[in-house]
Amino acid sequence: MFIITVPPRNAPDIRKEVKQWGNLLNGVPTQCVVQAALPSKKCPSKPRRVDPPSSLGALRAAADAGKKEWMYSKNTSDAYAGYVKRAQQWVSQVINTARGAGESTLLDIDDNGRPIKCEEFALVFEKPPNRHSAHALELFLVQKCVTEGNGKSTCDSIYSALKKYWEMMDNDTYRGSYCYDESTDTVTGNPASSARVQDMLQALKNKSRANGAGGRNHAEAMLIEDLRKLLDWSILQCPSDWLNKELTDVVTLHFVAKHLMMRAFTTSGFVIWTR
Repeated sequence: MFIITVPPRNAPDIRKEVKQWGNLLNGVPTQCVVQAALPSKKCPSKPRRVDPPSSLGALRAAADAGKKEWMYSKNTSDAYAGYVKRAQQWVSQVINTARGAGESTLLDIDDNGRPIKCEEFALVFEKPPNRHSAHALELFLVQKCVTEGNGKSTCDSIYSALKKYWEMMDNDTYRGSYCYDESTDTVTGNPASSARVQDMLQALKNKSRANGAGGRNHAEAMLIEDLRKLLDWSILQCPSDWLNKELTDVVTLHFVAKHLMMRAFTTSGFVIWTR
């Protein structure tokens, strides 16, 4: 004989009394069966709101605004905008000076012997760049870093600001290698990447070094060829077969350890920092 009871759910006191009465007081095996919980009724899920797709024009505007706001920090964007504005002001000053001297139609002669008209030169730092834009950037660098005596930091900042200004002007049109098509009078690629601008950058860098100018002294990036030469020299000084020898001399151990640490650090660092 045994007793089976079905006490209410969540009633531990009743279950305890029933078990004591049956098992302890009367010696009758007593089992309390807990009633299974009824399945809860799920509330119907609220349909997720699906917004209608935005127009392509709205998405394009949002993309442009996002790149403008988040692509660079505010300080960098403001600094670049300042250099572009000063470059445009310099163009206006040059044109006003030329016109004040009575040169209303011709400003100068370019490398091909063609006239540089004031109305064309006025647009060198506007949208789109024209055939004189690269020349204008070169001359602006000369004005700021040779005539006015500013250093390499100013040179780098002007170059970076104008280069980014043209890159962001019309998607991919003014990115990459510079090219001027005389037959269509159009520019493709970045005027800051032109040979004349790159040559001027190198000249100003050499000028800064020759004058012993202070400022930034960033190390040049190491090439893989440089790293190989360094490792070849290390192996020549500390051959790899030394690792299989039992070295007991403290000086030699220290010498080998330095070379091994250098090899591990340079190779690991090169992989990590150039990924």
